[in-house]
Amino acid sequence: FFTQSLPFSLTEINLIIFPDWSQPEETVGLELQAVIKNLVTHPDRGKMTLLIDNSNISAEDADLILSSVVVNLLMESELEVDERPEIVLVGELSQIQWSALIPQLQGWIKLENENGEAIAQVKADNIPLIELSNLSDKTSNKID
Repeated sequence: FFTQSLPFSLTEINLIIFPDWSQPEETVGLELQAVIKNLVTHPDRGKMTLLIDNSNISAEDADLILSSVVVNLLMESELEVDERPEIVLVGELSQIQWSALIPQLQGWIKLENENGEAIAQVKADNIPLIELSNLSDKTSNKID
């Protein structure tokens, strides 16, 4: 019911990250690359959506960095991805939209550099925390 108010679709496994976009582009890019590489090689990748908070950067700038990361990843790893996770930039959502979204999230992937303000604002501490190193252990039948 509430999820209809969200400007994007969710899948079976919905994960979120809160990058600190104020860090140098290379730092943000490397963190995004590590997360996305883990997702595109995950056995359940076709059932996954990665939501990326971009509340402290314009959608255009975030999109440019993200596009560059994905292109680099595809060129470097020569990944042939038949099924891929959905990747969605989550800009300014209302408090009601966040309230609808948070219960739908299976995990928050911890980054080294995170946007603490966004995390506090959306009360993200209710989202199960996933370390990137443990992401490969998470499959649809193991995520609570």
